[in-house]
Amino acid sequence: MQNKGFIRVFAILLVLAALYSLSFTYYTWKASRDADAYAHGDAQKRKEFLDSLTQVDDYYNFLGLRKFSYSDCQQHELNLGLDLKGGMNVTLQISIKDMIMNLSNEGEDDTVLMKTLQRADVLERSSKEEYVTLFGKAFAELYPNKSLRTLFIANEDMQSKITFNSTNEEVLAVLSSEAKAAIDNSFNIIRTRIDRFGVTQPNIQNLGGGRILVELPGVQDQDRVRDLLQSSAKLEFWETYNNSEIYSVIFEINKTLAALNALKENKDTVKKAKEVSKADTTKKTELSLKEQLKQDTTKLAKADSTKSKEQIQKENPLFSRFIPNISQDGRPGIGPVVGFAQKSDLAAIDSILRMPEVREIIDANAPELKLTWSKKSNDNGFYSLVALKDLDRDGKASLEGDVVVDARPEFSQMGGSASVRMVMNSDGAKEWRRLTKENIQRSVAIVLDGYVYSFPTVQTEIADGISSITGNFTIPEATDLANILKSGKLSAAAEIINAEFVGPSLGKESINKGIISFLVAFVIVLLYMFLYYQKAGLVANIALLLNLFLIFGVLASLGAVLTLPGIAGIVLTLGMAVDANVIIYERIREEMAQGKGMKLAIADGFKNAYSAIIDANVTTIIIAIILYLFGKGPIQGFATTLIIGVLTSLFCGIFITRLIFERMLTKKRNITFDTKLTRNAFKNVNFDYIGTRKIYYIISSVIILIGIVSMFARGWNVGVDFKGGRSYIVQIDDNKNTAPIEKSLQVQFGKAPEVKTFGASEIKITTDYMINEKGPTVDSLVEARLFEGLKPILPQGTDFDGFMKNHLRQSDMVGPTIANDIIWSAIISVVLALLFIFLYIFVRFRNWQFGMGAVAALFHDVLVVLGIFSLLHGIVPFSLEIGQSFIAAILTVIGYSVNDTVIVFDRVREITIEFPKRQTIKLFNQGLNSTISRTINTSLTTILVLLIIFLFGGDSIKGFVFAMLIGIVIGTYSSLFVASPITFDLLKKQNKIIE
Repeated sequence: MQNKGFIRVFAILLVLAALYSLSFTYYTWKASRDADAYAHGDAQKRKEFLDSLTQVDDYYNFLGLRKFSYSDCQQHELNLGLDLKGGMNVTLQISIKDMIMNLSNEGEDDTVLMKTLQRADVLERSSKEEYVTLFGKAFAELYPNKSLRTLFIANEDMQSKITFNSTNEEVLAVLSSEAKAAIDNSFNIIRTRIDRFGVTQPNIQNLGGGRILVELPGVQDQDRVRDLLQSSAKLEFWETYNNSEIYSVIFEINKTLAALNALKENKDTVKKAKEVSKADTTKKTELSLKEQLKQDTTKLAKADSTKSKEQIQKENPLFSRFIPNISQDGRPGIGPVVGFAQKSDLAAIDSILRMPEVREIIDANAPELKLTWSKKSNDNGFYSLVALKDLDRDGKASLEGDVVVDARPEFSQMGGSASVRMVMNSDGAKEWRRLTKENIQRSVAIVLDGYVYSFPTVQTEIADGISSITGNFTIPEATDLANILKSGKLSAAAEIINAEFVGPSLGKESINKGIISFLVAFVIVLLYMFLYYQKAGLVANIALLLNLFLIFGVLASLGAVLTLPGIAGIVLTLGMAVDANVIIYERIREEMAQGKGMKLAIADGFKNAYSAIIDANVTTIIIAIILYLFGKGPIQGFATTLIIGVLTSLFCGIFITRLIFERMLTKKRNITFDTKLTRNAFKNVNFDYIGTRKIYYIISSVIILIGIVSMFARGWNVGVDFKGGRSYIVQIDDNKNTAPIEKSLQVQFGKAPEVKTFGASEIKITTDYMINEKGPTVDSLVEARLFEGLKPILPQGTDFDGFMKNHLRQSDMVGPTIANDIIWSAIISVVLALLFIFLYIFVRFRNWQFGMGAVAALFHDVLVVLGIFSLLHGIVPFSLEIGQSFIAAILTVIGYSVNDTVIVFDRVREITIEFPKRQTIKLFNQGLNSTISRTINTSLTTILVLLIIFLFGGDSIKGFVFAMLIGIVIGTYSSLFVASPITFDLLKKQNKIIE
C-alpha cells in the first residue's frame, strides 16, 4: 500500500478535527445536565442557571490555546433539526405585488392596476417566472394600447426613474430593480430581527425568487414568531371616535342585516329590507336612542333557549358574534372601543363589515369611521373593535411611524406590564405635539400593521416627541415590538407561505426513539459482521465505529443540521458502509480460493474491489446531491448525512481497514475472513437468472399492473406538501373513533377535514380551510377554530394556551404556490436522478444497453413502490402519505438499487472482458452468481437496519422508512431479475451477445 504515512497523518488530523468540533456539544450537554441537577424541575431556575453561564468568558478552555464562552459553545455545537429539538421552520414570500402597489400612483384605487395584478396572480399559479415579468405580460394582455408609465409616473419615488418617454420594457426593468432592492432590504431587516430575537442557532437563507427561509430551533410561541416575521413595521397614530358618538351605527348594522335575513327567507328584495329597517327606525323615534338600545340588547339576552344557533344568527347577524360596548343599563361604554369578539369570530365579523349594505350605513352616519381590531385580547379572551377617525377619508393616519428614530422596551420595577419607549424626530415631535394638544381627554390609537396596540387617553400636550406605547405587554412582547420598530419598516409585505411547527415533547420523543433505533441497528450490524467474517469482521467494525465518529464530527464542523431523517440516513449509511467491506472481503476470499497467500490476496482483493466500490458510491452521491438541491428541511438533512456518510465510509472502508490489515500482517497476526458456518456460503450457487427471465418478467408485470389499477382506482394518500393545506398532529386520550371529531370540526371549518389515527395517542387533522387567505392573523384564526372544534374531546378546563402548549404536537402549513413548487421539484429530481444515472453508467460501461437496463429496473422499482403505497394506504396502521419524504425515500431506493445493479454489472463486465468471444447466458449468470454473496449480505444488513428504524424510530418517519424498506427488497430483486436480463436482451438484439 502506497502513501501509508500520509494516510495515517490525514486520519489522525481528521479524528482530532472531529474531536474538536464535537467537544462543544459535550460542554453544552454538560451545562444542560448541570442545570437540570440545579433546578430540580424548576424551569425558571434552570433558565437562570444557564443565563449565568453566558457571563463566563472561559467556560471552555481548549488546551489553554483558546477560551470559549457558553454562548460560543452553543453556536458551535451539533445542530439538531426541528423534528428533534422542536421549533418553527418558516418560508416567507416577499410580496412584490405589495411593492408594486406602493410604487403606483393611486394603489388600490387604480382599476387598471388592480385588474393587472389580479391577472398576474392567476398567471403566477402556473408559471415559474418572476412576478414583475408576469405583471408585464398581464398588462400587455389586458391593455395592449396603454403605457405602463402612466401607472407610476405620478408617484414621487418613481419620478426620477420613470419619464414620459419610458417604454414598458424600461418601466419593467425599473420595477425589477426595485423588487430586488425590496427583497434584499427585507432579508436584512428580518435577519436583524432574528439576531435580536435571541434564539440559539437560527438559520436564515435567501432562497431566491423573493423567498426567505427562517429556522428557529426551540421556539414554542408560534404567534410571537409570526408577528416578528410578518410585521412590516408600519406604525401609525390615529385620532379616534368616542364610543358614544358612533355606537348607534353598530346597532343600525345589526338591525338592517336582521331585516335582510328575514326578507331573504320570504324571497323579498334587498330594497324592501332597507325600507322595513328604515320604517322600523322611524317608528321608534318617540323612544330615546338609549331606550331603544336597552330594549334591543334585552331581547338578545332573553333569546329563546329553544332556538337553534342558526336561528339566533339570522335574527342577530352581528350581535350573535359581537358584544357591543354598553353597560347593563344600556348606556354606551367609555373610550373608543365599540365592542368585543372572540378570536374565532373575527373573520366572520370582518366579512360582515365589508358588506355593501353595511358600508352604506357607515358612510351615511359616520363617513370618517375606520373600524380596527386590537392586537391583543383582554383577560377574558375577547378582542376589542376600535373606532378610528379617517379624517381625510384617504386611509392615511394623522401621523406615521417613519418619524420614530428610536424604540426600546421599558419594564416596571413594581411588577407591572412592560411598555415601549419611542423617540421621534423634530418633524414628528412637532406633529405629535399638535395631535396630542387637539385630543386632550380623548384617545389616540397606536396602530402597527393594521392592528391597534394601545389607545391611551391624552392627559396633556406632549411637546418633546417622547412617548410610550402601552398595551398590557409582557416583557417578550415589548422586546419584540421595540425590535420591530428599531429594525425598520419592510418595503414590501412578508407573507408566510409554508410553516412547520414541532412541539418540544414530540422533539424529545423523536430524539429518544431515534437514539434507540440507532443503537439497536448499530449493534446488530457489528454483531453480524463479526459472526460472518470473524477477525476481518472486527476490523470492519473498527472502521464502522471510526466512520460513525467522523460523520458526527463533520456534521458539527460544517454546522449541518441533524434531523430524524438524518439519523435514518446515518443508520442507512452504516448499513451501506458494510457494502464496501463485504465487496472487499468477498474478493479477498476469491483470491484466497485461487491459492494466493494472505498478503497477496488482501492486496489483489482491495485492488479488484475498487472499481465496484467507486461506481456504487458515486451513484449514491449523485442521488444525495439531487436530494439536497431539490429537497428542504429534514430532507436536506437526510441528504447531507448521506453525502458525508458515503465519503467517510469510503475513507474508512478502503484506507483504514487496509492500514489495520497491513499492521496485522507486519505483526504476523492471524487474519480470518470466515467462520465454519460461513466458509462455503454461496460458493456453489448456480442459478439460471437469464434462462428464467421470462418468468420474472411476467411476475413483475403482474405486480406493476395490479399497482397501476390501484393507482387509478384508489389513488394515493397525497400529503399537504403536494396539494397544499394545513395538517395538525394533536395528542388526545382516545384516538380510535375519529367520526365525532370530523363532525365537530366540520362546524368550525365549513366542511369536514380529514382526521386519521396517528400513533398510539394522536390524531392527524388535514384541512384546506382558509389556505388561500393571506394575512398575519390567518394561522391564529384557524388554530382558534381548531381548538373550538376539539374542545369536546380535550380534558375539561383546557384553554387555548393549554391546547397549544400541551396537545398540539406538530403543525404544517403549505400554501398553494409552494405546493406547486414542491411537485415540480419532485418531478425534476426524479427525472434528473434517472438521467444522471443513465449517463454515468453509459460512460463507465461504454454501452447504452447497460444504462438502459439499469434505468428500466429503476422504473420498475418506482412503479412497484407507488403501487404498494396505493394498495395499502388506509389499511396499514401507519401513514403512507405521498409527500417530500416519500420522494426522498424513492430517490434513496433508486440510489440503492442502482448501487446493487452497478456491482452486478461490474462483475459481468469483468467476466465478459476476460472472455470477449464467449458472451453467452453462461457468462451473464456467472457474473450474477459470483456477486450473490455480496448482494445477500449487503441487502440483509440494510434491511435489518431499516426494519429496526421502522419498529423503533417513531411514527413520524414510519412511512418514510417503509418506502425505503420495500424499495430495498424490490431493488435487490430487480438488480438480479430485471436489470441484467433486460440488458442481456438489448445486447442480444444488437447481436452483441449470443444466447
